[in-house]
Amino acid sequence: FEGDENEASLGESFATDSSVENEVVESPFSQNNRETDDSLKLRQHSAVLPPQATAGRRSGPIMTTEDSESNLYDLDPQQSRSSQVLHESSAPPCSSIHTSAKDLGLDPNLLHVFVFSDAGKPIYTRYGDESKLAHVMGVMQALVSVVAQLGDQIQTLVAGDKNIIFRSYGHLILVAVGSSREPTSHLSVVLKYVYNQIVSALTTQRIDKWFMQKQNLDLRNLMIGDSRLLTGAVELVETQMGPTLNAVLCIPLPNQIRDTVVQAIVHGARPSQDLLFAILLTNHRVVCIVSMKKHFLHPIDIHLITNLVRCSQSFRNASTNWLPICLPKFNSNGYLYANLSYLDNHSCLVLMTVDSYKFYSLQKSRDQILSRFQSALKGECLQRLAAATWPDVASLGFGGGLRHFVCKLISAAQYTTSRWIPPYNYNAPITTDGSQDSLSPEAKESIIASIKQRQENLLRAYRVMHKNLHCKIHPVSCIFQTSDTEAQLASIQGDYEVYMTLEPLVSKQEAFDILKKLTKWISSNKQRLFILSSPTF
Repeated sequence: FEGDENEASLGESFATDSSVENEVVESPFSQNNRETDDSLKLRQHSAVLPPQATAGRRSGPIMTTEDSESNLYDLDPQQSRSSQVLHESSAPPCSSIHTSAKDLGLDPNLLHVFVFSDAGKPIYTRYGDESKLAHVMGVMQALVSVVAQLGDQIQTLVAGDKNIIFRSYGHLILVAVGSSREPTSHLSVVLKYVYNQIVSALTTQRIDKWFMQKQNLDLRNLMIGDSRLLTGAVELVETQMGPTLNAVLCIPLPNQIRDTVVQAIVHGARPSQDLLFAILLTNHRVVCIVSMKKHFLHPIDIHLITNLVRCSQSFRNASTNWLPICLPKFNSNGYLYANLSYLDNHSCLVLMTVDSYKFYSLQKSRDQILSRFQSALKGECLQRLAAATWPDVASLGFGGGLRHFVCKLISAAQYTTSRWIPPYNYNAPITTDGSQDSLSPEAKESIIASIKQRQENLLRAYRVMHKNLHCKIHPVSCIFQTSDTEAQLASIQGDYEVYMTLEPLVSKQEAFDILKKLTKWISSNKQRLFILSSPTF
């Protein structure tokens, strides 16, 4: 992996627990940005389209320390006084500000993301209409420009209970506005994924070239239909731990079934000599990845592929889809070409090559892979994939009120999680006649909103603990915290990074006993929970 501020290197060693077995895992995902001569040569030959070919396509962070307030406002005293008088005389009442914000679609309780060019041209906003918010983005661009003229770079503004994070990537400026309860590292990850999603559609080479030719370029004309992917990228970071952990969530499967799937892909893809990656997704989760030798995919690239599949329901309506896609961590300047097709209502197969003329070759491989799936496991291969479930903490028998857990296998850049149980999900009560008790739509909506809020709070707590575990100044190896509603424990145990939520009255000793049992259970089920090999063509 690249050395991001809040990401642990896969090769990083931690204090190990004697009860946890350590072993080297060969992951299908990139580790420490391994580079080979063959890989570099192939990346350099990734397809490059002319700028006009992307117009009709489908519908580095600046600093790691925050600027001090004194540096941002080190102005002449007389100038500061005149600015203060102007601000006091022209400021509208607070009620006007709040009304105006709501009229623009800026709910203060939501996480907002803005993308605009360094010339102030609006590109994307998560909520509202970017055209109506052009003046807001203009103010943000002015802040960036003023601080840049002082020889500095603006990173973070704190306004009441809000954090405002600025990140500049070339000619693009991204801003996230979120609650101060969220760690700033989370907002940075949100912006990183939004930027990578833009690169996935356009490539950095084309973005830089277009802005060099026309400084006030309106990039929205080249991203028609892609706003849903940007919104999906934000939702991905908010609702899943993968982006925070820099890891991929794989479907738990018996080793025999996963091997059967891998062999079907390997043998079915043999007619094609140009296949670079084959990825099978079921319910938008990774089943397996088969790659050309000496090539690996970064978790961010995997997340972008799953986000593309999840946000593009139109793919279901076609037997096969052929589209260019840039994977920023593999090669941010060129396209790969994807043959994307649904094998049934749940499973999607993605075959990727660097050659834009290999559609029929990949289509033939796709047909042979599907044929092997239909004959494997007595014709029930795809059905078994769709029926795969996440671990149920109630069935583990650990006691102590374990409610939820997330565990990352550090060496493999993968993680697993338990399914949601009450009070983090809702099971409709069953009446005496066996039917589900009917609730009014208003009551159901209220329950769903409450459950969603509990899930968001739990994930936020995990993100805060993750930030503290990986703090460069004062790193810790274990965190235990309690509240009126739950207790939580985060710890690095050998090759595992574990986050748990328990009943609120669980003692610290009981929590550590459950942690020990959980890591032991995960070790004994490692082959089912994670992909431990890197199959190749």
